[in-house]
Amino acid sequence: MKIRWLLKAERNIEDIADYIAQDNQLAADETIEKIRRGAEVISQHPYIGKQGRVTGTHEFVVMINYILVYRIKNNQIHILQVLHSARQWPGGF
Repeated sequence: MKIRWLLKAERNIEDIADYIAQDNQLAADETIEKIRRGAEVISQHPYIGKQGRVTGTHEFVVMINYILVYRIKNNQIHILQVLHSARQWPGGF
């Protein structure tokens, strides 16, 4: 299935990269790459994520600290948010 990153998810990616890069640019690049690879796994196996805490969503743990929140809509996977596991969820999209 095709992946569509919603604006909030793209902003989450930028914020994560900026935060990690303050200490280590290589670690930031590697983290973002792992998150994007996680989305590719979802594209191949859309129901791999557990049922989300928000109705109609799924959650896929990409790394111990990062969760992709997504919805399957119109034969596409919409990545809604990239959350740090310590962040309170649910929240607004």
